[in-house]
Amino acid sequence: MTMNKANSWTEFQPLKEVILGKAYSSEDITAEYFPDDELRSGLKRIFDETEEDVLKVKEFLESIGVNVRRPNVVFDLQKKKGYCDLQKFDFAFPDHPLQPRDTAGVYGDTLIDFYTGNNGRFFSNWSTYDYFVEYYKAGNNWLSMPMPNFVGDTEKLYEAHDGQRLLYHSANLLRCGRDIFYSLVHPSQGRHIGKGTDLGMEWIQRTLSDKFRFHAIDHGGHLDGKLALLKPGVVACWNKNVIPDVLKDWDIIEIPDTAFNLPEDFRNTRKKRWYKDFVSDYLTEWIGFCDETVFDVNMFSVSEELVITNGYNKEIYKQFNKHNIEGWPWHFRHQHFWDGAVHCLTMDTIREGGQEDYFS
Repeated sequence: MTMNKANSWTEFQPLKEVILGKAYSSEDITAEYFPDDELRSGLKRIFDETEEDVLKVKEFLESIGVNVRRPNVVFDLQKKKGYCDLQKFDFAFPDHPLQPRDTAGVYGDTLIDFYTGNNGRFFSNWSTYDYFVEYYKAGNNWLSMPMPNFVGDTEKLYEAHDGQRLLYHSANLLRCGRDIFYSLVHPSQGRHIGKGTDLGMEWIQRTLSDKFRFHAIDHGGHLDGKLALLKPGVVACWNKNVIPDVLKDWDIIEIPDTAFNLPEDFRNTRKKRWYKDFVSDYLTEWIGFCDETVFDVNMFSVSEELVITNGYNKEIYKQFNKHNIEGWPWHFRHQHFWDGAVHCLTMDTIREGGQEDYFS
């Protein structure tokens, strides 16, 4: 069988192959991890509906000729084992590969595995390992950020790891041919809200500096929640203040950040997703509210003419039409529960085209 080489230089060139995230099966949500019957029942519903929604993206992409691959869920939660005995490692709940974008990516013809500060994600890239082996055999370079030693430090915030460990998220980066945009570990707001460490941010730039120019965005966290590079000359954002100088000549589609429309109680507690009271309130009160308010910049471009969006917004779609962009609205019922959307759930591994310079 002829294996295709990974090739992905931008966020918008025609998509040919993608890895689409996969959550644990609801059968894995057992009493051993979640002894409370009500909590376990609620989580099973969330996991089932998550997979139902993700399968709709899979079916759509396959219907237009995109090859869709799903990560391997390598851990058997019911046995507490994967390729190794989880009891030997200090984490309570190993993360599932629902959001592969966070921990790995394709930068042109180079595969890169990242490490984050979440010890539950320490083995996340085992889920895409077999696919990366195939791409490597096909001719791709494959690099990995140095493995961090988390012994005794599993609960530290990123700022506590500064100067000690190389940590960064692939989702902090957006590709645009010869250029990469990245979010800061220490943005100018004055508090540490970045996803990573200075050493991790430095490592990715050193590693790719021979092929890419880097442009800082003065915000922390995942950049795909702040910018979407839709096609050459068109960028979507939730705040024009995040646009760097090199993009200011592009047409800007400003999209309101609907997360700020969510009730404060929900925004303050949505990170506590494994707690009974939160899950109960979420399924009875918040989910309907979230359904009505979701539309954000976390989009996934299939090509310069087609983008998958989280929800539908009439005014934004009108702006898409002006730029000859068609939107495919996707309803992800549990976007706010997982704190991630369609761009987070994808890792585009093969796109047509080579590296171009869009700013020369």
